[in-house]
Amino acid sequence: MTVDILAIGAHPDDIELSCGGTVAKFVADGHSVALADATEGELGTRGTAAIRTLEARKAAEVLGAKDRRNLGLPDGSIEVTQSSLLKVVTLIRELRPRLLLIPHSVDRHPDHVHTHQLCREAWFYSGLHKIKTSLNGTQQEAHRPDNFFEFMQWFEFDHTFVVDISSTYRWALHP
Repeated sequence: MTVDILAIGAHPDDIELSCGGTVAKFVADGHSVALADATEGELGTRGTAAIRTLEARKAAEVLGAKDRRNLGLPDGSIEVTQSSLLKVVTLIRELRPRLLLIPHSVDRHPDHVHTHQLCREAWFYSGLHKIKTSLNGTQQEAHRPDNFFEFMQWFEFDHTFVVDISSTYRWALHP
């Protein structure tokens, strides 16, 4: 399976709260979108990992995402290691998106910042032929998405563009 856009967040609900309208707009405009959560959000104060997983699946359906994945990294301890980088590189090479949506580099939550760093490095390394990854016993080909864009979470930042999602609000309220 390949997609046009891959959005990656640190926790289940980060994508929905930060760029869910943009995801819904891309889907409504005919683009295929996949979502990925770095962790299960097991340290979160609002619900268990199991509940958050169910909510994440339902949210993906509502947004029209083609797929939702979880990378299984530890909540509260996301690190840029060779192992975690290869998980993201493998996902990028499998789904072969043209665009990544990732957390902004500055945020109050360390997991958001570390997920940004992890995704940005994986974006670059996924395009290097000498970094070998395999999926289901088959070696993957290098693939670097054309670009990545950062979504706002806690801190506001000077944006370079804004996506008008007003049509998504109408769609969500009046299907």
